[in-house]
Amino acid sequence: MAAVAAAVAAAVDTAVAVAADTAVGAAVPMAAAEAPSVVGAADTAEAVVVVAAAVVAAAGAAAAAVDAASNNGQLGRKEAYTSFLPDESATRRLGADLAVLLGPGDIVLVEGKLGAGKTTLVRGLLTALGLTEPVRSPTFNLIQVFPTDPPVVHADLYRVKSPSGLGLEDYMDTHVLLIEWAQAGGFAQTEDAWTVCLEVRDEGRIATVTPPRHQ
Repeated sequence: MAAVAAAVAAAVDTAVAVAADTAVGAAVPMAAAEAPSVVGAADTAEAVVVVAAAVVAAAGAAAAAVDAASNNGQLGRKEAYTSFLPDESATRRLGADLAVLLGPGDIVLVEGKLGAGKTTLVRGLLTALGLTEPVRSPTFNLIQVFPTDPPVVHADLYRVKSPSGLGLEDYMDTHVLLIEWAQAGGFAQTEDAWTVCLEVRDEGRIATVTPPRHQ
């Protein structure tokens, strides 16, 4: 048992080292750092289980943080960025990564067919900005305003022929504008907007993020 415990403790040290090498050591749970002392205290099956759980948590947190750091770095560049999103969690994470780059006055055009994951991406973005309430597609009420930081207006232009009269211009200087179905709703395309295009592919989605020309 002591040998097994020592092996698991070594695995914890490896997970922590990997996290540190990728500059995301802060993402590793405290349990991983404290796990070796658990092993030292008692060579029991329970201690081994605790340490093994710490290894899994540490490795998972480190991998997620590395992935997020990679997305943030790519999104911050001036050229388009394409990524495969295997599930809804990855789609929400892309929205969260984009959120940190936005401020009042920014416009994000979210494109894709029905079911492509547009509202899922918006949920991830809004959650990253501090929203705790559920986010629903604004298909029927067209516009939703969220008191996040920065504040966000989420518009769905699927059922309109023109954004005229919706009042979007009232928010352009003070809010982040997230607009679904911009082309269908007659919203003028602008090089000063972010564009996120989602395309269903196999069991996931392909996301292409194009930053504004004057980023």
